Amino acid sequence: MSLQTVAGGRDGNVALTFALLLPVLLGAAGAGVDFAHYTSVRAEIQEIADASALAGAREYLTSRSAGNLAEDRAEHAALTQFLRSGELRSAQASATADDSASTVKVAASFSYRPTLFVALFKTPLTVAVEATAQASGGANICVIGLGKTGGDIVALTGNAKLSGNDCAVYSNSTDTKGLSAKGSGVIESAFTCTAGGYDGDYLNFTPLPLTDCPERNDPLAERLEPRIGPCEHTAPSYQDYVGRLSPGVYCDGVVISGNSIVTLDPGVYIFKDGALEVKGASKIEGDGVGLFFTGFDAGIKFEDKSSISLAAPENGDMAGILIWQSRAAFGIRDFEVYSNFVDRLVGTIYLPDADFTASATSDIAEDSAYTAIIAKRIRLDKNTRLVLNTDYANTSVPVPAGIANAGGAIYLRE
Repeated sequence: MSLQTVAGGRDGNVALTFALLLPVLLGAAGAGVDFAHYTSVRAEIQEIADASALAGAREYLTSRSAGNLAEDRAEHAALTQFLRSGELRSAQASATADDSASTVKVAASFSYRPTLFVALFKTPLTVAVEATAQASGGANICVIGLGKTGGDIVALTGNAKLSGNDCAVYSNSTDTKGLSAKGSGVIESAFTCTAGGYDGDYLNFTPLPLTDCPERNDPLAERLEPRIGPCEHTAPSYQDYVGRLSPGVYCDGVVISGNSIVTLDPGVYIFKDGALEVKGASKIEGDGVGLFFTGFDAGIKFEDKSSISLAAPENGDMAGILIWQSRAAFGIRDFEVYSNFVDRLVGTIYLPDADFTASATSDIAEDSAYTAIIAKRIRLDKNTRLVLNTDYANTSVPVPAGIANAGGAIYLRE
């Protein structure tokens, strides 16, 4: 056999092999092209579903019952974007809103028709995606537990009840029990959210808390503190005193006891290196009053028979803030309410590094137009019922920025 004959035979075999493999090679190339295109189409549909869910959830920033509008908004956003894409004009989308969770779920589908040889195996292919967006905030804020670690940052025990039906409750703790309601404790709110988990069952929460929520920023973190002058009153004690007190700097603690009836004149009261204690059957009252606590062991103790009726200033350094703990405070950081007669606390209680504790047998703040509490920890026990209203129009005390209709955040859950 000549070399020419052998070469010719080999060329023929190669040609035959190539002819046999050509459909497979073209199919593989077609499959690669189709897969890349399919992946691109799916990614585009997912992006549209994500954006549409976010558009729908945004409605919950202005209304806690936005269900129908949120669904319409999400579906309209999806279909509008599909129409803008020539290839996706036939895609479909449906939205489902959940008012209790402030979420919008978008389901989108598209019949994808492969090209080249892949079309011989299956056509069309159904592309189906889902996206769920949640609104966090937007409602008025009545409680933020600022503590980021540890359990029971917002905690209720006994028969305690927190009633904030028109506002939101937040715990920033990432702990699995960062928010808790034990025993017969109940948290009622428009929206309850925790960065971690919660301890309690459906009987303890109305509605059930949402978990893994983004941390809620301190809305007063940039607020400038009142200026502190020299001590004007040192360790004053008022026993069975009936009269008025003036704004100023009170050092080393203030005790109001017996059957005192004290009216606080409007202005800022600075308590430095000591607590404000109201004991016995004493009563303190005042409008336009700001209580600022700084230094060592500066806090509050309202004993069980005392009576408290206060409203925050309308202007000045403490406009809208009734009780404020300085960021420079140290030592014991407890603001304790044991009184059964704290019916009026109009304004914001701001304790960035302290605990607000209420242990009473009756309602607290029920006669207030509005009350908000921002503290490291909030703890209620016994039969305490903390009533946090949001009737902003019924008071001239301003609401600090970041509390009323607080903007909120929108994010994808899945």
